[in-house]
Amino acid sequence: MKRIWLALLLWGLAALAGAQTAIPPFQQRVTDLTHTLSAREQWQLSDQLQLLEERKGSQVVVLIVAQTLPETIEQYSLRVAESWKLGRKGVDDGVLILVVKNDHKARIEVGYGLEGTLTDVACSQIIRERMAPALQDGRWAEGIQQGVTQVTTLINGGPLPTHPPSPTHAASALVTASAVAAVQPDAATSTSSLGLHPFFMFVLIACCILASFKFRRWVCRTVMSVASLGASLLIGQALTASILQVALVLVICVILQSARFWAVIVWILERTEFTSGNDSVRGSADDGRGKGGGFGGGGASG
Repeated sequence: MKRIWLALLLWGLAALAGAQTAIPPFQQRVTDLTHTLSAREQWQLSDQLQLLEERKGSQVVVLIVAQTLPETIEQYSLRVAESWKLGRKGVDDGVLILVVKNDHKARIEVGYGLEGTLTDVACSQIIRERMAPALQDGRWAEGIQQGVTQVTTLINGGPLPTHPPSPTHAASALVTASAVAAVQPDAATSTSSLGLHPFFMFVLIACCILASFKFRRWVCRTVMSVASLGASLLIGQALTASILQVALVLVICVILQSARFWAVIVWILERTEFTSGNDSVRGSADDGRGKGGGFGGGGASG
């Protein structure tokens, strides 16, 4: 029987591990989920992208995440582009510059309307020769600025500066020179932006409660806390938010495992039933008095 409970717990952990990385809501031109860029650096990039959008109409945005696991950078960037629906409707001239900090990777997603301007070769060259050296050295603001500058230069119609890559460029193998995937403007994505999906949190709590019937409660709670923290960090959630989420899950589990909690629930239900019964009896008595009053006015006289 213990194997069944353990299997249920492991199934819950596997379900959590399979959760996709959350897509943040689209609220600004530069979204930094890792708090890597300073406020000034974000403002400078946003100002540059705003000027481009006012001049050409094309919408270019930057997204920085910690990681994309369990998805590849290509899968995640396409989901973001589909969800955010960048660019003008009918023109599809949106561009997403995605930077994955933990993996030192970058990718550029381009809408249909700009495929002739931002070709696969051009985007790969921008990442490999302009962004990669800085990202590899931890100069995040410089690398992203280089990418934004080169993308805006091409959209504005200027030539892309070319020169042979240096040995440093060639050695930057960890930074992916991604092929560009087209943005599907009509696709819809429904992904929670609040960390772990509530369903997986429910599964984990349920498995912990069920397993506690066969294992010690502190063991189940410890496993659940570690699994919740690991899954949160795995999908790129900030450490502080992950710890708060673990605390929330742990509190819910402790409350549900408390006999006093269920005693209070039972007491409330009993009181509700008792009050409802009294109201029903009182209503019946009131109905009887009303009917009785009708008799008083109608007797036969002899």
